[in-house]
Amino acid sequence: MRTCNYTYGQNGWRGLAQINLAGGHIAWGTTKVNDSYSWTSAARRHVMCQEVGHDFGLDHQFTNAGSCMDYAGINDPGYVSPNTHDYNQLASIYGHSHAAATAAPAASGPTTTSIVTGDTVTSVLWTD
Repeated sequence: MRTCNYTYGQNGWRGLAQINLAGGHIAWGTTKVNDSYSWTSAARRHVMCQEVGHDFGLDHQFTNAGSCMDYAGINDPGYVSPNTHDYNQLASIYGHSHAAATAAPAASGPTTTSIVTGDTVTSVLWTD
């Protein structure tokens, strides 16, 4: 995993996750946090946590359950870390032997998933 922050410009995204797959597994991930925007300390921690969560394979939550993977509470200090659901998801993703792992066939070429909420854009680039 590589995490970076930089002034990437006011281009519409505050955080970006990029994931590379190899053999149906996440081989590496990069998180970028855009310092071009003014935000609270809690919001910065929320975005960093969410993008790193994507690098590990976590998806968004829409439950208002105090997780950085939820879009609710971006400025709330209670939403700056993973919650029990996230840790359970990680155990599900990584709690198996390599021989037991199965993955759907990768699409040919990279694909991008973008999720827009207000002025926050989360983009995940999937490559294999």
